[in-house]
Amino acid sequence: MTAELKEIYSLDVECPLENFVPEQHDFFELTVRAMIGPVGEAGSESFQIQVCTPKWLQARCDGARLSADDIRSSLVSSTLPKYAHTLRHCSEGAPEATGRKSRRS
Repeated sequence: MTAELKEIYSLDVECPLENFVPEQHDFFELTVRAMIGPVGEAGSESFQIQVCTPKWLQARCDGARLSADDIRSSLVSSTLPKYAHTLRHCSEGAPEATGRKSRRS
């Protein structure tokens, strides 16, 4: 299966993601929902991703996050499709990430 990003938004903000401007451009975190599914087919799965600045991550480092210097939907939108292409379905039907192994494994 080849996956694609079908939709991207955030429930944390009331405006479209591309119009969001944080109060502090260098210190914020935003939860983004990406709808990813098979290319050319109906249907998608929801992936929740936390996007944050390096300063925010450094202050609250507690897991894997997509780090951004500022919130530009183009940055998030260009990064997530690359991630979507690393997904494949395992035999149980749940998405499984492929690629580099975690240092914790």
